[in-house]
Amino acid sequence: GRPFPATVEGFCSFMVERERIRLRRARGDPWPWTSDVILKHLRVRNVKRQHDRSSVFMRRLVNAHPIRLDVVQQTMEEYLWNLCLWRRFGTLQFMDKLGYVPIAVAEKEMPDLVKVAMDLWRSGLHACTDAYGPAVRCHALELAAWHPNKDDLAKTWAIDAPSVRAKRRRTAVTEDGLQRVKKAYEQLWNEKIGLELLTKCRAVVNALFTGTDQQGQLKNLGALLASVPKQGGSDGVYAAELLQDFFSLAGMQTFQRGNQLELDAPTKRCLRQMLPNVKEPPVQLMVSVLNQSKELWPSSIEEQPSVQLLITDVRGMVAEFDRYLRAVEGRPTRMPFRPML
Repeated sequence: GRPFPATVEGFCSFMVERERIRLRRARGDPWPWTSDVILKHLRVRNVKRQHDRSSVFMRRLVNAHPIRLDVVQQTMEEYLWNLCLWRRFGTLQFMDKLGYVPIAVAEKEMPDLVKVAMDLWRSGLHACTDAYGPAVRCHALELAAWHPNKDDLAKTWAIDAPSVRAKRRRTAVTEDGLQRVKKAYEQLWNEKIGLELLTKCRAVVNALFTGTDQQGQLKNLGALLASVPKQGGSDGVYAAELLQDFFSLAGMQTFQRGNQLELDAPTKRCLRQMLPNVKEPPVQLMVSVLNQSKELWPSSIEEQPSVQLLITDVRGMVAEFDRYLRAVEGRPTRMPFRPML
């Protein structure tokens, strides 16, 4: 069928189709889960961030370390700390290999995230995600270090299953490649960054518990996390989404005020594309898209009650819609999705 148009109606239909894909996949339906030729192969986040595989996996890791009532604040600090570690590189393989790192252990010796990442790369697996910064550039370098020949990369991705790709990459590991990825990983993580991150995580949680930042919570606490090297990218969206993940994992209520919403360049571009004749600031455009989406959002999808749309959901999906529209134009920003058949 025809791709979704760059309108608010097209955007809402895009969100509905993404939710259908999630429900069909969870039900066990065979791939493809959509008739849309772009979405068949485009890797797109879920409407609800907590439904993403990485979020589900992080919740599983956190749930193995339940909150202790005698040290609630310290537990929350540890949750945020681990969340920032996992998102720093971002792949499920990285999260799994690193595991849960208690703060007491980190205070004695900072975890060696570079070693964890290098072990994964040697085994033919990505440590860095291509979904968001600061890891996205390292993801591209990981690929280039395995596949100096771009034609070889395109060929293996189109033909090989993930397990076969990993095996091929293991044979392509070179000392030069190792040094290149190590240098990139060291830009993402070192002891100085680790100490600063731990300090800022404690400051964020302390502000929450002392109530010193109730009015501007999401924005001001996000600024604390964004001040850590490599966490201030995407115009503050990366740090804001770290907080969104934290509030969700910790069962804490987020502050969803529109004037505290961080928007990156792709999101702003897509908003202008959907609403070219509306002369309002980007945040007001986002609120307008949210309100229109709520009116168009069905009460049920795939015979399941539909999820409630929040402004953070819509913000994330507008960025994904921009990615979709770029793929329609023949300018994809990520490698294509292939099911693990």
